[in-house]
Amino acid sequence: MASTKSEILAKVIRTVKPLITGMDLQGQRVGQAMLSRVKAVPKNMKISHADHCPLNAEWILPKDAPEDVVMLYMHGGAYRTGDLIASRGLIAYLCKACGIKALSFEYRLAPEFTYPAALEDAIEAYLWLLKQGYSNDRIAMIGDSAGGGLIIAATLALKDMGKPLPAALMCISPWVDLTETSRSHAVREKEDPLVDSDYLMRAALEYSGEESLFHPYISPAFGSFAPPFPEVLIHVGTREVLFDDAIHMERKLKEGGVPVTLEVFEGMWHVWHVFNVPEAEQALLQIREFMRRKLQVELDEQ
Repeated sequence: MASTKSEILAKVIRTVKPLITGMDLQGQRVGQAMLSRVKAVPKNMKISHADHCPLNAEWILPKDAPEDVVMLYMHGGAYRTGDLIASRGLIAYLCKACGIKALSFEYRLAPEFTYPAALEDAIEAYLWLLKQGYSNDRIAMIGDSAGGGLIIAATLALKDMGKPLPAALMCISPWVDLTETSRSHAVREKEDPLVDSDYLMRAALEYSGEESLFHPYISPAFGSFAPPFPEVLIHVGTREVLFDDAIHMERKLKEGGVPVTLEVFEGMWHVWHVFNVPEAEQALLQIREFMRRKLQVELDEQ
């Protein structure tokens, strides 16, 4: 059962859902940046531009973070919104919780840029880290919503390219089935205070362009998985229209023999991690343990 604070907040968010989904594209992009202010960057966190990176990117560095370990973050926004500012607060709190620095970057957005633009940018960001001297077993990918699907799609593509794979993947409320055919889109539409299924369908068609929505680089829930493939941690809330995306992704990974852990949070909504609720703190602690274990960082006491 969700905390009292989460229940109250969910009701507040639900009242503005029609306004958010009814905005034009520019309004939604501005709105996502404004929403990011819910999670301010904590103290003792250094933000610096990632010089020489081919993409618009920045480093988020907590105090005393190990130099040779990094989380590559891919933001959400249905492939049509999101930027460095909109995702900065959440990433900074993840960095603080894990004690690990992150590289955040902007990928090209639809409808101006359709598939495979975002995928190409994600791969380029990861390969740039390798060129900077980071070992693949000291890199983890983490993403929310569309970014959660993008990290799996990018890893599939990297494997097909014969490239070294990251040590771990962490998906927050991942969007991995852009066909929007799963049952949760129908039965959880009224429960989800934040995400609208019709909006996602329009975004999916914009992003996919001329490619099939069933392509595994677009909808990785339809991919083929087998070792070697990084261990995956997935977070999802029971109120999400994307609930079945997480369930199907876990099943697909397990069928392929890939280690995966699915954590279901009762009563929570899409990317609740960004809000100041007890369930967000619980989720951050789980991510911390996973990241520090997979990236070989000593698990110290908080």
